[in-house]
Amino acid sequence: MRAKEATIKDFLGGLDKMFLIPPFQRNYVWDKKNCQELWDDFERCSQNDAAHYLGNIIYYPSENSGAQFTELILVDGQQRLTTILLLLVAIRDQTQDQQLKEDIDNKYLKNATKNQRYRIKLKSVVSDNDDFQKIVDGDTKNLKNSLLFTNYNYFLQQLSKNNIDHQRLFETIAKSEIVDVNLQANNNLELIQTVFEKINSTGQPLTPADLIRNYLLSSNSPSKQKELYLNYWVKIEKNLEIDNIPDFVSDYLLIKTTNQSIAIKDVYDKFKVYCSSSNLSNEQILSDLLDYSEYYVFLISGKEDKCPNKKIATNIKEINILKAADILPALLLLLYKMYDNDQPELEKIISLFSDFVLRYRLVRDYTGGGALQGAIKQIINKLNDETVECKYDDILFELSNSSTKDGEFPTDERFYEILKTKVFDTNEAKVLLSRIEYHNNKDIKIPYEKLTLEHIMPQTFTPLWRKYLGLNEHEALNFHSEYLWTLGNLTLLSGQWNSSLSNRLYDEKKKSYIQNQFKITRNIVSTYDRWSKENIIHRTDALAKTAVKATISPTQRVRLYKKDLKKKTASGQYFISDDFKTEKTKIKALYYKGNIIECNAWYDLLGKICVIAYNENPEKFENIVERNIIAKNSTNQPLLKELGLENDPIISKRQDVLNKPKPIEGTIYYHESNISSLYSKIHSLRLINEMGLDELDFVIDIV
Repeated sequence: MRAKEATIKDFLGGLDKMFLIPPFQRNYVWDKKNCQELWDDFERCSQNDAAHYLGNIIYYPSENSGAQFTELILVDGQQRLTTILLLLVAIRDQTQDQQLKEDIDNKYLKNATKNQRYRIKLKSVVSDNDDFQKIVDGDTKNLKNSLLFTNYNYFLQQLSKNNIDHQRLFETIAKSEIVDVNLQANNNLELIQTVFEKINSTGQPLTPADLIRNYLLSSNSPSKQKELYLNYWVKIEKNLEIDNIPDFVSDYLLIKTTNQSIAIKDVYDKFKVYCSSSNLSNEQILSDLLDYSEYYVFLISGKEDKCPNKKIATNIKEINILKAADILPALLLLLYKMYDNDQPELEKIISLFSDFVLRYRLVRDYTGGGALQGAIKQIINKLNDETVECKYDDILFELSNSSTKDGEFPTDERFYEILKTKVFDTNEAKVLLSRIEYHNNKDIKIPYEKLTLEHIMPQTFTPLWRKYLGLNEHEALNFHSEYLWTLGNLTLLSGQWNSSLSNRLYDEKKKSYIQNQFKITRNIVSTYDRWSKENIIHRTDALAKTAVKATISPTQRVRLYKKDLKKKTASGQYFISDDFKTEKTKIKALYYKGNIIECNAWYDLLGKICVIAYNENPEKFENIVERNIIAKNSTNQPLLKELGLENDPIISKRQDVLNKPKPIEGTIYYHESNISSLYSKIHSLRLINEMGLDELDFVIDIV
């Protein structure tokens, strides 16, 4: 590596140089604010005859550098360099000074060659290069409003409305100072990637997708980079869209590695480990990722309809509605193995997973992670080593014989008992009621987005409804709270019906129910003359029995559960971020930055962390509480829904939104104290991370 002080004139102004922005770099992203700051800096320095410092520009020579031209691959500084060149083009096009026009064109923008590869001094990424070349060539007639063209026009406007000395501004740009950093990497691609990562840790953060793309496309051969980019990466991005790539790679790694779960923040590091240990070339890995991406698009929430098989698409949509992301790696592997070979069997298996997820979520209040991840990972491992075949009966057997009780497929008896008292949320109710509606019903299934959940006894409990039920105010409130979200009080409507019925009494609603397209709703009228507690309970029981029949049941268990052989966590001091079991332990003390804080119970840990967080930054703490970041994954409380909260708060100013509120010392806030030791630790760590505090400053002494 070699670094030296230089000017833009030294760096850009020489002859026979060509700068290449490799395909793994970001597209041009500078906006008007960035351009305005650069313009203001240059204008100020021009007036004061001062040199402007532009920072580092990092590059390495490509293998194509030779006797005629030096080709340099940019690692950092491409956004600044591109914008400076746009400004120089604008000066060239605005000035009346013919010599200045020629100096800019011949020394900074173009090389004197007929070879199109080297004619323009900067070659941008594929998606930007055509626009950039047209701007440099003055061929802007048919350009759209790309950022490149927008920023070029911004500079034209600034030059036309200000009394600017074009020659003086040009000289200010030319003498701007940089640090010229030549990595001299040769074939040391690891060095190049390390520099990318260091840049990421100090500058504008790269996303996991950016880092993965950079890693796979790194090469000192521009032609090889372009080949990999166009043949693989562009197609992966087209299949998935860039924002979905981190989740895709995470699920891909769960298939390919021993990991049971991977946080998105760890995806890139885990991916590097996989690549270095796989003995596969980057091209082979890209090819494999492309193959899997063809099927992963079917699993992306909102894109399920891209799957041509509508039965499979519908079941995947149900799994996504129920937010069962832990299932997706297994589905991806099955789609990869079976979609082109045995769709009828695959339909049955995906339907099985949909029913399993529905039962599992309703019985266990599943919101992700834990035992289900372990159960799914075991199936993935067995599919990979072919101890389990891609057959419906094999998968059903595995789901029915999970190694732990926490991961078991709920039996008919257990499912039925839970449904009789279950408090539903909207998505759970829609999926289950739809499943009941179309059980033994060959009608065309109505898409979920066109379904509306109807509360027979409405969410807004009016005095007329209290009078109708013959209850006093106290009795009515208790009744409404207990039965509003139970299965018997819920049904399906299309959107137009629901809005018209609103809070009307049952006798009025019946007139609309009887005309409704859903049999499950029409049957209410033929079965119940009045709406009452007894009828809600009766209907709940009837629907629960139908739900059991409408969903796939597990087979008889034949395996014994594996016993949890992990011993109780040993007494001692642990960082709060350490992975240890909290069950059957007690907190002796909490340490923050070496200072002891009295803390004698797990439920009290969160309160102590809240006090520390509040004292460190009250405004940031308030913002976290207001945004309800520290919360459960869902809510069934009508009050919270009225307040616009999708999740049960763990910290709040209001006592009435918490189950067991406890004041946070020295503040106006309360925290939930009715939580397990595990979730006390989880929520505390989440708060620490959201506050930007150092996890290693928090130590727990447990016995």
